[in-house]
Amino acid sequence: MDAWTGGRHQRTNNIAGFIGWLTYRGLAHNLSVSRYINPPPSQTGDENDHQRAIAALLSGDTSADLSIRVAGLLVLLYGARLTQLQNLTTSSLTSRKARRYITVARHPVELPDRLADLIDTLAQTVSANPNALTRDGRGHYLFPGSRAHHPLHIATLSRKLTAADVPSRISRNHAMLVLGADLPAAVIATQLGLSATTTTSWAALAGRDYTAYLHSHEQPN
Repeated sequence: MDAWTGGRHQRTNNIAGFIGWLTYRGLAHNLSVSRYINPPPSQTGDENDHQRAIAALLSGDTSADLSIRVAGLLVLLYGARLTQLQNLTTSSLTSRKARRYITVARHPVELPDRLADLIDTLAQTVSANPNALTRDGRGHYLFPGSRAHHPLHIATLSRKLTAADVPSRISRNHAMLVLGADLPAAVIATQLGLSATTTTSWAALAGRDYTAYLHSHEQPN
């Protein structure tokens, strides 16, 4: 177990419950695992910069190509992680009664029309690219890489997002603050594939940070 965790806090947190179960059953003695607590994000960006980035990507007022515009919007609006973006395919897209959805994690997220239009255009483009076809043949990668039947590498995706003024970590942090202020933690957890503990922490942080933000932007009478 020491070798498996290897200092990686996520694995250590995951195995803590198993150690507790072993101890409760009398199958292990004198074992304990310290859970690591993720520190709050040190950078969340500026609200005005965040909104300007969204507007530029939606309007096309940027040198970024369509795929990076879509990737950036998914980060800015939904806090999507790069590993989630990397695995998105045309099979991740659905529609019902003129409403369009994308499944980033376990459940579909409804898309606003302007973003849905961009994603539809991107889906049509990659569907015409045989190299974007997934290895199981069930769809086409929305963000295909240079290797046939492989998605864009995360490092490349991160670099292109940064060049488009969407630094992934800062942008995602800000998106999580906005979502945490607007939606119940359970909804965010389900739609983005996060733990309830994580989304509850974001909700608490959002309440604190946005109160301070609003106070700092109050206009004098």
